Amino acid sequence: MSKRLRFFWHLSTALISKNIKILSIIFVLLIPIIFLLRPIVNANNKFFLNFLKPNYTEGVVGSVRTINPLFAENEAERLVNSLVFRGLIRVDSNGNILPDLAKEFEVKNKTEYIFHLRTDIYWHDGKKFTSGDVVHTIKTAQNPDLHSTISGTFRGVEVSSEDSHTVKMKLMEPFAPFLSNLNIGIIPSHIPLKDYRPVGTGNFKVKKLTNDRVILEGDKLKITFKFYPNTEFAKLALKLGEVEGLGGLTGRDIEEFKDRVDLATYKKTLKRQFIAAFFNLRKPLLKDKGIRDSLTSAINKEEILKTVAGTGSKLAVSSLPLNWQDESQYNKKLDFNLADSKKTLLQNGWKYKDRSLEKNGETFSLNIVVPDEKELILISDVIKENWKKLGIQTSLRIVSSVELKEQILPSRQYDVLISSQVLSSDPDQYVLWHSTQTDLNNLTGLQSAKIDKLLEDARTNLNLDQRKVKYNEFQRITLDERPAIFLYFPEYNWLVKKKLSGIDLSDFASSEDRFDSANTWLLKREIF
Repeated sequence: MSKRLRFFWHLSTALISKNIKILSIIFVLLIPIIFLLRPIVNANNKFFLNFLKPNYTEGVVGSVRTINPLFAENEAERLVNSLVFRGLIRVDSNGNILPDLAKEFEVKNKTEYIFHLRTDIYWHDGKKFTSGDVVHTIKTAQNPDLHSTISGTFRGVEVSSEDSHTVKMKLMEPFAPFLSNLNIGIIPSHIPLKDYRPVGTGNFKVKKLTNDRVILEGDKLKITFKFYPNTEFAKLALKLGEVEGLGGLTGRDIEEFKDRVDLATYKKTLKRQFIAAFFNLRKPLLKDKGIRDSLTSAINKEEILKTVAGTGSKLAVSSLPLNWQDESQYNKKLDFNLADSKKTLLQNGWKYKDRSLEKNGETFSLNIVVPDEKELILISDVIKENWKKLGIQTSLRIVSSVELKEQILPSRQYDVLISSQVLSSDPDQYVLWHSTQTDLNNLTGLQSAKIDKLLEDARTNLNLDQRKVKYNEFQRITLDERPAIFLYFPEYNWLVKKKLSGIDLSDFASSEDRFDSANTWLLKREIF
């Protein structure tokens, strides 16, 4: 064996020494070739890395027409925008203001805000993020010709760039909710709207947008959102394996998947969304507070929580965000008590005739309007049955979102409206209850000088403790006036394939928060 090794050693040495010139020439020629091929090799590596990057697909009810935080109109668009864009600040589930694109800020004279921006932020196309982007975003939102969905946030705000990474904003008067509204995504100034493309600073880039899906790409994961016209089609897609996750499901929807061992169920309370039955106080019958009390105590909230809402739902004391509710003010006298409701109505002159309530020849009847959403319809059915036991004749009208917006709300064509209201992270209740909003978002038509004053003072006071005092008093008055039956804060149900790990819902307050940790998710590959 050693003789053979020595033979090959001497042979190779002889060949190399004999062809040293040829080998040298080949070596010299290889060096520039390697440098020329290097970009191609790197590009191919990048291509294969992106090709091998795992893709998570989620079903979404609705569609995305544009990816721009200034013009988001529905939940699907807000969700995608939250992954692509970032705001100056972010708000945690308890309403605390935290830095994001702005590393710090200061407030002067209650109306002047100075934001010091981070200097290590770049847009997805490599351009550096500057104060000019913030100014551009606000001025675009303020442009009346563009009809931005967030134009009201910056109405009357003066904005200027102090230097490349400092922005000053000046308000006409103190406005406490202003800071929490600045979680709106910032758009780039170097891309004009006429040539707009969705370039952000978030953890995910937009790779493709079509009529039926949007594809986003992060450092470690791709996310595809597939669009469906309603929940039934989306559920079918999950059953058929077209998607790997689906959110916004009711408890009854979850039951349909109870045998799917490959799916994990996540349940969290929506802290900034409540469901209520709003009385139309413009109607003569419902102006009577005693009537509203009787109608309220005839509703079995526990039945609704048990049969419709789900275990993750929380009883609503008022319309304030969940973390601002003062549960000590809850009036147990208005808990479900059908006997008391009947007694109060009889004392007020109502009489039973053929199991129906009548007074002065008038039959007690109510028109209930409800949007065409499964959970709200189920709630309406329970309420209708509860009031039927009281002797009240009710008609239930289910309407589309378009009909509700364009016909029902402008003319206030309802006695009772079952509705889900999405709140901001700030406790400001002005648009829901102030008397100047009775033709807009004040669904009940409630007019109260005391409530008006509390809401006005609370939204111009920057002291958190003093605001809490005012909102506690506001809650006390609304509970006494009973303009609505506050039902509960719903739970958010999310079904996801178990092969997806790393989901963190510890800071969950609204539906888009479920993707907060998406840049750290791991998706187990299925080889076969």
